[in-house]
Amino acid sequence: MHKRLLLAVGLDSETYATLSGVVSYNDWGVLPAPDGSHALRLAASHKPDLIVTYYKSNTLTGTSLPEQLTRAGIETGPVVAVIDRALPNVVSRIRRIGCNGYVVRPVRSGALKQLILRLAPTPTKRASLPIAHT
Repeated sequence: MHKRLLLAVGLDSETYATLSGVVSYNDWGVLPAPDGSHALRLAASHKPDLIVTYYKSNTLTGTSLPEQLTRAGIETGPVVAVIDRALPNVVSRIRRIGCNGYVVRPVRSGALKQLILRLAPTPTKRASLPIAHT
C-alpha cells in the first residue's frame, strides 16, 4: 500500500510518464483522471495528498478544479498546474484560481521532484502553502 496518493488530471502521456517515474520510488500511488469531473469523484473518495492537473489557458472556462474542490467541501493536498508557457498572465491566473505551484511542459523530472518535495503535505501542514514554480 502506498503512503501518499497523487491525483493526475488531464495529463498528456509524456507528462504522466515523467510524473509516474518521479513518484514511483517514493512510495506514492498515482490515480489518473482524464478530466475535472472524474477528478472530483476520485478526490472525494480517495482524498489525494497532491493533485497535478493540466492547465490550458485558452480553454479554461467556468470554475477551476481548486474552486470546485473547495465548493464541494473536498479536502486535498496542494494543486500543481502543468502549463505550456510561464507567461505572467498565466502565472497570475494560476494563483487566482487556487493552484499552489506550477511546472512548465515539457516537464523535467528533477524540477518536478523538487516541487513535489516542497509541496507534499505532512500531517501537520496541509493548508496555506506558498506558490511554487520550476
